[in-house]
Amino acid sequence: MSTRSHFSGDGWHVVCGRWQDSPPPAVDHVISDPPYNQSTHQGGRVELRRPGGFSFEAITPGEIVPGLLGVVRRWALCFCAAEALGEYSTAAGGAWTSGGRYVRSGFYLKSNPMPQFTGDRPGMPGETIAIMHGRSEGRKLRWNGGGKAALWRGPSVMSGRVHETQKPLWLIRALVEAFTDPGDLVWDPYGGSMTTGVACLQLGRRFIGHEVQERYAEVGAERLRAAAQGLTLEAARAGQLALL
Repeated sequence: MSTRSHFSGDGWHVVCGRWQDSPPPAVDHVISDPPYNQSTHQGGRVELRRPGGFSFEAITPGEIVPGLLGVVRRWALCFCAAEALGEYSTAAGGAWTSGGRYVRSGFYLKSNPMPQFTGDRPGMPGETIAIMHGRSEGRKLRWNGGGKAALWRGPSVMSGRVHETQKPLWLIRALVEAFTDPGDLVWDPYGGSMTTGVACLQLGRRFIGHEVQERYAEVGAERLRAAAQGLTLEAARAGQLALL
């Protein structure tokens, strides 16, 4: 699929199309929620009661990690199912390579997790985060969290959702604050509703997002325009004026 359209604003840019067709030459960080692997997608049909499955195709970490680490200077964070952490580690490598390395596994524990509807096994308490790092000349890691554990706990999105796998803004803000610095360029190659971009604009970072589905690219751009004015999407749609 080739790039179809672009949306831009002050400090942000969204491309509707596959990131593989037009990757940025270099970015400071990647913070993204890529599609999960096929087994997770299959499980989601049952556990989340999705008869038709998800609206996007499953991926394997080996398909995407080399491309992401090839352009990122520092941190690359990818949400994934716990069962896929090993795949990300293998794809990124455990030692410094020309493309970067796998650093650590992070955990997003939901304070309101979904139950296991089948009742025949425990439900999932949350999701994991593959924490990787791109090529670094000094080979020295740096983040803003000090000795804090890679654990984030809080609620998932329960209302106002505009994407089927939308991550909560509080969580993405916490990741942006912990791993990036003001003025940094953050890329989300699987932008969805562009929550990563909203967090970046709120915290003084620059943002590039890719999204293959036109409807999500458009609503994501709408969210970013609202965020640039200090508004939520709901407030912008209701005609509220930005606070000056």
